[in-house]
Amino acid sequence: MRKSSYLRTLLVLLSLSSVPIYSQQSAAVRIGVAILRTSARDVSVTKARDRMVKKLNQLKNSANKGVRIRAVPLDASQVSEALGEANQKNCQFVLISHLTDLLTQEKIMPSIDLQSLDRYDVVITAEVEYEVYGVESRKRYASGKESGKDSTSHQDAVWQVMDVIAHDVLADLQRGAMPVAAEKKAEVTSEQLLSPHVRWADEDECGWLPRTLAHRDALHEVCEFALSLQQKMPNFICDQQTSRYLGDDRVAKDSISAVLKYEDGKESFSEVKINGRPVGENDVHSAGLWSTGEFGGDLRAIFDPENKAEFDYSGEKEIGGRAAWVFQYRIAKQNDPLWVLREGDGILAPAYAGEVWLDQASGEVLRFRSVAENIPLSFAMQRAEVTINYTSVNFADGMQFVLPTDSTVATAYRAGEPTRNVVQFHGCHKFGAKVRIVTDPAAGSNH
Repeated sequence: MRKSSYLRTLLVLLSLSSVPIYSQQSAAVRIGVAILRTSARDVSVTKARDRMVKKLNQLKNSANKGVRIRAVPLDASQVSEALGEANQKNCQFVLISHLTDLLTQEKIMPSIDLQSLDRYDVVITAEVEYEVYGVESRKRYASGKESGKDSTSHQDAVWQVMDVIAHDVLADLQRGAMPVAAEKKAEVTSEQLLSPHVRWADEDECGWLPRTLAHRDALHEVCEFALSLQQKMPNFICDQQTSRYLGDDRVAKDSISAVLKYEDGKESFSEVKINGRPVGENDVHSAGLWSTGEFGGDLRAIFDPENKAEFDYSGEKEIGGRAAWVFQYRIAKQNDPLWVLREGDGILAPAYAGEVWLDQASGEVLRFRSVAENIPLSFAMQRAEVTINYTSVNFADGMQFVLPTDSTVATAYRAGEPTRNVVQFHGCHKFGAKVRIVTDPAAGSNH
């Protein structure tokens, strides 16, 4: 089983003024474009910047409502350095971009027959966050995230998203929004309404939850927590132990140990061993070895508004001596395939349902459960269920964060015995690098 998720497109405009920045007779708006920030080795950061500069300058002659743009390349990538360089080059704005995600995944082509398997094609997705700053005020003017897709290369996928962001930036400037402090935001007029991909900074991402739902405030907080996980969850390392069972056996057929690394929203594994013996890369990626998504992906998926989950309050229960409110949910159709089952060459994004357990005292999520529904008979896997338990973990620096402690993945097939994987996470700790800066190497030397 494999489950994947991604954060949906989100653009934030922090503040608006009813007075246009520039009239039709004014000089061109100069915007400095910083070098793309990324760790991807096969993406040229300077070419990405130059692509953005070229695209912005091409757009300046379109129907631009009086705004003329002149994009200027910068050599800096960080905000403070870019603002200083942009000031020297007489720019009024700075555009900062950061490649946050670059992945290869399957694009599901739904079948018209429920008894037939969905087809899928490989697609490369790039996600880029961007921010626009006013040079004089040094305040953030707009920010957001866009995605681009391509089937050929990582670099081409990045080109796609840079083109989209260029249009977004131009649209923001056309609306005449001055970068002012958020608390001084002016009343928005009908002429300043944003396009569908933009939301106001104070818009409620979880406002779609039913108003009449019992204990809605608690579920609302968990929704906000889930949608912010990729930005707020720290980078850490955990030891992962997976015991795999067949049927109703109480003795595991084998045990898999690994070091799980969560970094910048991505999970990766190293030091993988089966029954204590190291395994090769092909075995690591073999089907059914383990599941992913416990660290935020599964929980985020049910709060994605595109999938229109239906929630109901089902009552109170107790888990580990803690009183919990239990909410049931159901996703009738995945408009975005965030929970995916794979068996051989077949891939399926089924309807699914489950439960979310919330601590009555703290509001923290305690348990999450999902069960696939309406799996077609032509699919080899006939049942799939995931249960994840959570607790608050204390890190050495004093930070607390809710993380999974264990999960159970149960599957059943048309042929063969059912399987059950019990996964435990322990020893989670944050990681980072320590840097020592020597300002005067000669001061402490006798040479």
